Amino acid sequence: MFEKREYDRQTIKAKVWFKFDQDEMKTLLGEVLDISYLGLGGFFKEKIAVGTIINFDLFAEFLEEHLFCKGEVVHATEQSVNEDKGFKVGVKFIEIDKEGVLELINRSRKIIEHDLKRNMESKHKKQVPPGGLI
Repeated sequence: MFEKREYDRQTIKAKVWFKFDQDEMKTLLGEVLDISYLGLGGFFKEKIAVGTIINFDLFAEFLEEHLFCKGEVVHATEQSVNEDKGFKVGVKFIEIDKEGVLELINRSRKIIEHDLKRNMESKHKKQVPPGGLI
């Protein structure tokens, strides 16, 4: 498949609330799947039409502040994630705090690297027999 992205995406654990420009009363909660400097991919239970302008609140437990942004839905495809059926939605940022996005990506990367290191150390300890090497 042809890759259209200009920046690599970073997988993160975060949630996002979408609020629609056309209907300010409607909001959707979704899960952020990945993020880059220019956009994000999310998973939602409802389909969102391509071209929809949304305001969103992105939050993660490792961030002190939420990121409030504006974006445009550039694709929406039906998909299953972790056995949940819904829609993978791609959003191109229109207005966003670029420094906030970079902080989010960097913190997420550090958490993932830390978790990988812990998992590798844990696997190594399980491989060493009690009492040390033979």
